[in-house]
Parts: sequence; C-alpha cells; structure tokens
Amino acid sequence: MIPREKKMIVCDMDGTLAPSKCSPDIEMTSLIESVLEKYFFAVISGASVSLLRERFLPHINLNSTTEQKLFLLPSIGAGLFILKDGKTIPVYEQLLSEKESTDIIDCIHSVLASSPFEIPQYWGAILEKRGTSVTYSALGQDAPLSEKTNWDPDQVKRQQLLALLSPLLPEYTIAIGGLTSLDITRKNIDKAFGIEQLSKHTNISIKEMFYIGDALYENGNDYAVHKTHIDCIQVSSPEDTKKLFKELLNF
Repeated sequence: MIPREKKMIVCDMDGTLAPSKCSPDIEMTSLIESVLEKYFFAVISGASVSLLRERFLPHINLNSTTEQKLFLLPSIGAGLFILKDGKTIPVYEQLLSEKESTDIIDCIHSVLASSPFEIPQYWGAILEKRGTSVTYSALGQDAPLSEKTNWDPDQVKRQQLLALLSPLLPEYTIAIGGLTSLDITRKNIDKAFGIEQLSKHTNISIKEMFYIGDALYENGNDYAVHKTHIDCIQVSSPEDTKKLFKELLNF
C-alpha cells in the first residue's frame, strides 16, 4: 500500500502502467489523472522520450495544474522532461555520442554471433538508438505480445547475454527491461540517477516519493532504485498498479 503522506508517485511504464510496448488503458489513464490531482507523478521508462510522447502523453488529460505535476524520465533516467503547453521540455539529457552508440551496437552483434541460443524469428528492428541509450529487443520492436511473453519469462536468456556483454562494455550500465530487452546507458546512468535528479529538480525528497515497478529484482531495470532507499513495491502487472492507485485514492 502507498502511504498517503507521500508527495510524489514514480512509476515504471512497461509491465507497470501498461503491457509491454503498449499504451495505458482507459481505466489506468483515469486513475493517473486522479492521482495527479493530489500528487506529483513521474514516469521513468526504458522508452525514448519520443515513444513516451506517442504511447503515454496523448492518453492523459491534463489541465494547467496537473501538467506542472507530471514528469517524464526516458531511457531509464538518462533524461528528465517537464511539460509546458503540451510540449516536452528537457531539464537534462545524457546523450550518447554516435561513436558510443556504434561501439555498443558492434559489441551486441559480436555477442549475438556466438550466443548460446537461437532466435527463430523477429519482428522489426532489434537494435534502436534512443539518443540517451541503446536498446536491444531480442524479438524486434514490433513483436506480438504473446511471443514476447513466452520468449524469456524467467530472464535466463537475457542474464546470459548481460553476462557476455558486461566485460565488453565496462563503461556502461546494462539493465534487463520489458519482456525481451536490454537497455544500455552510460555508467551510473540508471533509474537511481533519474530519481536523484528528479528530487533535486522538484525539491521533493526521496523520502517523500514512492516507486512502483515490475522489475525490482537483481539486474531488472527497476533494481537500481534500491540505491536511493526510496520506498517501493514490485507489481506483476498493470492490474496490480491499478489496485494500488485505487487504495491510495479510496476508490
């Protein structure tokens, strides 16, 4: 249960507010709008800011007051954006250089060439430069949810890839994200970094925040938040998150 005295709710996106690579449903968006009436609210995701503009923002009805209480942290905290008149304004962005992105992709290709398992099919691009990160999606960006759900439910395959990549990319942070992804950012650029920057920008202490995510386990892309000692809870689906919001709002 979320303590009602908190000032800000911080949420992961995929698997927490919506199924992987999907937008929140009508019930979820309505609950988020209600939460925004009483609390500050932040979404911290492995997705790029452009994807958050497409998949999240158009579904949330904001007024002049709630717009100022919403924050977006794309690429697992490598950027922080505020909203003004419906536009996303960067507070900071830890952008990778073209060489950094290319070096990361070359390492991924090298590991995949000798990977211990086969991927029989993929849908769309498997590698995406997101400005502040590089994301590897094993089955492709457009893979059906049913395929993604069944591919690596226990994260064993991605743990193997992470173990192979880590020695090749010592200057970067690699985190398991979503159902089939690995998110790669500069070293120490992770969700803990994002939460710390969010706290500095808003003057809301981390003790006054509450975090909700579906990957708070070791090497999950929410795991880093433990470094901040933020109060948090792991959910298994957006339905769990809805229950938390309803309890918070006395619905």
